[in-house]
Amino acid sequence: LRVFHEKKPDQFEQLLEDLRPCLQNISRTLRSDKVYKTVRIALENFTPTKKHLEEQAADIKEKTTLILAATADPADPYRLRLPGMVDLAAREALEAVDFYGQCAK
Repeated sequence: LRVFHEKKPDQFEQLLEDLRPCLQNISRTLRSDKVYKTVRIALENFTPTKKHLEEQAADIKEKTTLILAATADPADPYRLRLPGMVDLAAREALEAVDFYGQCAK
């Protein structure tokens, strides 16, 4: 790691930033001159399913349609931005599930 830090400091900083969630997920306790490590959240217990997120996204899109139908002003900033935000959130959630699936292999 020292060589990596010295040769490519920008990439090293990005590596640490990428590893931060993993490192923060482990608590360390010192007892009787021994360090004990405990995993806070086991990824094995977190199994998001693409189908479940797709169902939630469809439900949210349906509710969004109802909200937008109740908004009379076509220039309302909420009405203009909400559909794009909902679509982006749905795409990112599904991408996260795909990424989790790749990491779990």
